[in-house]
Amino acid sequence: MNRFLQVVIISLAGLLIFGALFTIISISIKEDEMRQDLLTDTRIGSVGIIREDLYQLKGTISDLNSPAYGRIKKYLTDVAQSRPLTRFVYLLGKSPDGELVFLADSEPDTSVMYSHPGQRYHEASGLIRDMFTHPQESVEGPLSDRWGRWVTGLVPIYGPDDTTVRAVLGIDIDATSWESGVFKAVLIPVIITALLCLLVIILSILWMRKDRERELLRVAEEKARMQAEELAVQNQELIHVKEELALLTSDLE
Repeated sequence: MNRFLQVVIISLAGLLIFGALFTIISISIKEDEMRQDLLTDTRIGSVGIIREDLYQLKGTISDLNSPAYGRIKKYLTDVAQSRPLTRFVYLLGKSPDGELVFLADSEPDTSVMYSHPGQRYHEASGLIRDMFTHPQESVEGPLSDRWGRWVTGLVPIYGPDDTTVRAVLGIDIDATSWESGVFKAVLIPVIITALLCLLVIILSILWMRKDRERELLRVAEEKARMQAEELAVQNQELIHVKEELALLTSDLE
């Protein structure tokens, strides 16, 4: 294989490896940034929940008649509407039998996505269940449940004793929207890599074309030189013939 082509192939391979690493790093940075943003929003959302209202919730359908439930539900709805990518905001608690239930959510009562107080959340992940015994702020997902596929920010809310987790605030973002945000971070390294590869290919084509032109010029010059040498030889032969004719002519005289 031509050495120049080997250099081009190695250069393109290096650029592709660089682009892949650049893309992976960009995705990681962007996703970490988005997770931190979601966790910050969830923390801020948890601060605005009136604790006295929360402590009045029983986690049963009877909460529908509670003014405290109404205030919390309105607050959750406001939080959902204030953040463009947010799809659901909700509070989870534990029933007396230890099952996870919804205390309130941001959906209108008429929505098919609405979860009434006391509705069990069977799809809850192990991370959410563990937050009531081992509280830790977190972002998990994408994970699927009966409502869709989500990335979720989770923050525990403590009871009056500040040691027992009374509820967990969750903020759901649709996984498609989340992945779209991550995809935007991929565009820059992919475009840069593609442009660099294209530049290498174009320069390589120009170089090969120039090299081909130089080769053609060299061949043409070599051919012209050979023709010139042949003409010179022929001229010498003609001169030699003329000289011989001149000698013969002088001898005849």
